[in-house]
Amino acid sequence: MARDGEDRYRTMIEWSPEAFNVHRGGKLIYVNPAAVKMFGASSAQELVGKPILELVHPDFHQVTLARARRILEQGVATTMSELKYLRLDGTVIDVEVEGIHIIFEGEAAALVAMRDITERKRSEAALLELNARLNEKSKLLQTTLDSISQVIFMTDADGRVSTFNHR
Repeated sequence: MARDGEDRYRTMIEWSPEAFNVHRGGKLIYVNPAAVKMFGASSAQELVGKPILELVHPDFHQVTLARARRILEQGVATTMSELKYLRLDGTVIDVEVEGIHIIFEGEAAALVAMRDITERKRSEAALLELNARLNEKSKLLQTTLDSISQVIFMTDADGRVSTFNHR
């Protein structure tokens, strides 16, 4: 009966669009198909047995080790964090990560849920850059308006004053 439940949970993880891995002793012991895809592997065998730090950007090694210790030694779940991982080809990806302590094949292990947020981070950076450019243009417009000696104002579609010079 317990085996049926375990098989059901494993099936859910296998079919999940979210990437999951299980590690113990600093090495991956399980990855689901979504994790295989996220890391750019052709199969789970390419990843199983690999040290987890090989897939973590060097800037995040210490954070990752501390999180793994909290999970494995203290049994404490980690909160969602943004880290940088490495695909097998060396490409850096931004990832949201959280982990919990589990018993996997009879021994303590860490189950880690991962989500590739690289595109979201690129979009956020592009929006910040666009906002900075718009702010610069807005400052330039205001400086130009303020240099004009006549009173100038603009209204929006509802007739409210939206922009004006200091005259």
